[in-house]
Amino acid sequence: AGAIGRVVIQWATPATVPDAVDDLAATPGIGSLEFTWTAPANGGSAITKYTLYLNGAEHTDNVTSPHEVTGLTGGVASGPWTVTSTNSVGESSLSNPVTETPDSPSSGIASFGSGNGFGNLSHGNGFN
Repeated sequence: AGAIGRVVIQWATPATVPDAVDDLAATPGIGSLEFTWTAPANGGSAITKYTLYLNGAEHTDNVTSPHEVTGLTGGVASGPWTVTSTNSVGESSLSNPVTETPDSPSSGIASFGSGNGFGNLSHGNGFN
């Protein structure tokens, strides 16, 4: 009589693109925004990069969280910003959109009272 063998077949689950980032946030700075997010599920393959988009167009490739964008106009809303994650299979869909207003720098202009056109400005270091 012959031996009866057993064959075990295991199917591997194929990797997919990563999930979309769902917690993109922006913190305003003077003329800048700092973006943060949490890594989403990677779809079975390590995330290799993140890409930041502004108004649906690629802004910065291969970024990490946190990521600061500078050179923005303070006091003017900027966005919508989104981010994607990419693994060996491909790029995720866009994250939640974020629109934020960067801070404006202080003007640094001192105003003086009316009168003769002269005034005293105290710097706070003992000199007047």
